[in-house]
Amino acid sequence: MSAFRNLRGVRTILSLPATTWAPFEKVKTSYARLLDERKTVNARSEGLAREREAAVTADRSAYAEAIRKGKADPGEQTVAAVDEQIAQTGRRALALELALDQAEEELVAVVEKHRGPWLAEQAGVIDTARADYQTAIEAAFAARARLSATAALSRFLSQFPDASYSTADLPFRGGLIARSGDPVSWPEVEVALRLDVDPPPAPQRQTVTGLAPISSIRVGDSDGHTRLLRPSQPTAPIRPAA
Repeated sequence: MSAFRNLRGVRTILSLPATTWAPFEKVKTSYARLLDERKTVNARSEGLAREREAAVTADRSAYAEAIRKGKADPGEQTVAAVDEQIAQTGRRALALELALDQAEEELVAVVEKHRGPWLAEQAGVIDTARADYQTAIEAAFAARARLSATAALSRFLSQFPDASYSTADLPFRGGLIARSGDPVSWPEVEVALRLDVDPPPAPQRQTVTGLAPISSIRVGDSDGHTRLLRPSQPTAPIRPAA
């Protein structure tokens, strides 16, 4: 059985990327074709179930007419024909499930085989994409600054002499709300986008080493009694001898 199934045993349909790697694309194409055929076969099975209900009704009507006319039982010819199709479709459905299991195993194998070279290739691609992203963001920042300056000049022309010229940033109208409930400002957006391009390193978890394990601890309670705490012993109070 494939590993790509949920707890109820239902197959999980894999989401696969578009790549330029021929070995991967070959197996992915085969997998996609099998999924399409599986969908077709399942639809055919549902259709045959409905056809069988109609066939049962048709054979029963034919039998009723034969009885009414004093003729022999015509048999369940229509049902038998549909049952044959159901059997063939069911056989193909089971074979398709096995073929999908095999295709999933091939996907795993091809990724494991080429993982190292493909990861190395992707490292350079990621660096290029990140640089492109940063360039685009900086261009957006510059364009936004020009928009803000133009808006400030328009405000000055509209309000002068009642209001003086202000270089305050154009309010950000993206509709983002901070945890405080206040609207997010454009400077905050700039900071967030720059962090998105070059995030800070994740904090390292610090561990304390060189400490001996604690075998027992003596503590006092509110009654003046002493508790001797050990992992393997109960922690009931130890009272002084009378």
